[in-house]
Amino acid sequence: MLLAGTVYFASTNRAAERAVAVRPAAEVVEEACEEYLALDDHRYVDAALLHANLTDADPRNDPFVVSVQAEGDFLRGHIPGALNIPWETAFRGYSLEKLPADRPLVVYCEDGHNSSRIASLLNVMGYDAYVLRWGLCSWTRDLEVLPGYPGPWADRHDYPLETAGGANGTVRTGAVRAQRGICGVDDEPAPESEDPAVREREALRKRVDSYLHSDVPPGITADELYGRIMGDDGSEDAGDAGPGRPFVLSLQGNAAFSSGHIPGSERMSFRHLLDVDSLGRLPDDGRAIVVVSATGQLAAQAAAILSINGYDAMPLKGGMSAWTRENGPAQPIFDPDLHSHAFPMEKA
Repeated sequence: MLLAGTVYFASTNRAAERAVAVRPAAEVVEEACEEYLALDDHRYVDAALLHANLTDADPRNDPFVVSVQAEGDFLRGHIPGALNIPWETAFRGYSLEKLPADRPLVVYCEDGHNSSRIASLLNVMGYDAYVLRWGLCSWTRDLEVLPGYPGPWADRHDYPLETAGGANGTVRTGAVRAQRGICGVDDEPAPESEDPAVREREALRKRVDSYLHSDVPPGITADELYGRIMGDDGSEDAGDAGPGRPFVLSLQGNAAFSSGHIPGSERMSFRHLLDVDSLGRLPDDGRAIVVVSATGQLAAQAAAILSINGYDAMPLKGGMSAWTRENGPAQPIFDPDLHSHAFPMEKA
């Protein structure tokens, strides 16, 4: 939790507080995810706040900073003192051994999308992980460090919006838990250990690592989504569930959703993502789920959580900020002029 005034990161080790009875992996994963969602804390930290923490000459409030970029990208330039753990290996045992369990983590990547996935999964594992909001795009404008700056928000579109309604899915409570294994994360026998808590943690780690190495894409662009939900003439495809049409799940708030959302999308709450009523509205026909939020980062968290629970879910990169140029108090966007800084970088 971030406190006002002098900024400190408070940390608790939730993993150590979990029940010790060994249960099926699906049950372990679901409980861990629900525990994180119940915090109702999206766990983002702004670049200015992180910079203030790291430069205030008080090491007691310094988080442990982790870059999940590829090694080559990290070497181009990184936040001073950061440790590089590429996202593909973040949940291998040798990587987790490098992370303190009793100290808050701040995770970043180029634009906040991959780091949102990894931080949410670290939180599910019991760490106290925060995401650097908008990643390095908010920390630096150095094109040598970020050749693609400003990331997925460089090419914003004027794709169509609905301003009322939204699909109302039928609750299918009998099918809610039926999709285990879609992402290649079928239950496996719990690892051998005398300690039930160790066995459950390892089962959770394996589920997360399996998801990161599955064939589920880490995200979809606005161009790709538009092509999959709109007809060749620019009109919305007929029918709600064509074979190539994904299910669009919006995490926008009520006001933002009412002011404009992707046609055919359904609004759900991040906190209640795994509630029976929410899961009952998700497709049970194998269609992919595209999760949408304001700038794509909360959607990346939600997609990761749905994926380790057996759903084929991916975030819309850049979120509504990439889908439309319309913005206002109800439709927040990433604005490089307002949200980017020129904080120092270490370079190899």
